[in-house]
Amino acid sequence: MKATACSRISSLILNENSHIIKEERIEGAPDLVAEVLSPATGGNDKIRKKAVYERFGVKEYWVVDPFHRLIDQFVLKNGKYELHRTYDEQGMLTSPLFSCVSIDLKRMFARIPKRA
Repeated sequence: MKATACSRISSLILNENSHIIKEERIEGAPDLVAEVLSPATGGNDKIRKKAVYERFGVKEYWVVDPFHRLIDQFVLKNGKYELHRTYDEQGMLTSPLFSCVSIDLKRMFARIPKRA
């Protein structure tokens, strides 16, 4: 899946799955995907891409909404995403699957200008 100029995608691949990393691409599902919404791609990211990540077994999927300063955290259970938690800009995002992940959302969102 190719990112458009308006969307941002970050992925996490654990060492145990590093075999999917090839010289020019990733051949397999990352363990975690974070998708940053934009007004132009929000519907596509929240519906189509979510279904694709679910189908290919991405264990955790975050939908980052910089405009409303929210993050929806989905965890794959029995082949389907379940909403684990919704975070606002005051929270500390942690992963139920990856203990190494801890993000201070107040600090992260402070770098993004507020909409007028």
